[in-house]
Formats: sequence, structure tokens, C-alpha cells
Amino acid sequence: MVQVNMHEAKAQLSRLGELACKGERVVIAKNGKPYLDLVPHQEEQRREPRKLGVWKGESESARTSSGPRTSCGRCSARTSSGRPARTSGGLSR
Repeated sequence: MVQVNMHEAKAQLSRLGELACKGERVVIAKNGKPYLDLVPHQEEQRREPRKLGVWKGESESARTSSGPRTSCGRCSARTSSGRPARTSGGLSR
């Protein structure tokens, strides 16, 4: 294991990178305490391509686990004439 302080790591980054790629454990310290581990890059595993049209023909509520969206009732309360209903908790107009 190689441990270097932040200042040394800046000055020797190429050498430390080579050590990490060869399998050596490289720890960068800040104020004498381990702060970062320098590790080689690993390629991301490729996922399967998405299949298009999986949800075709399904309603939105069938796709969501919580079901259809509902409102609290205060903002969407309407009278039979279509005007907003007055609620006791809101401002009157």
C-alpha cells in the first residue's frame, strides 16, 4: 500500500496512476488521514437495449404503482355550474 499526502499526489499523479493500474493500493491522505483511494477505471457493463412499446395500450394508472393521481380537493372543488366552490380553509372571493 502506498499512502501520499495531497500535495505529493498532485506532483506524482502519473506515477501513482500507473501503480494503481498495476494493482497497487494507492491512498491519498489529507492532514495525515486517508482521504481518497486511487483506483483504476472499470468499464461499465452494458445493459440490454430497451424494448420499445412494452406499455403500448396500457393506461397511465396501470403503469404507476400508486394508481391514478388525485388532488387534495381544495383546488379542484367545483360547483355544478363549473365555478370554483368556496372552501372554509381558503380565501373568499
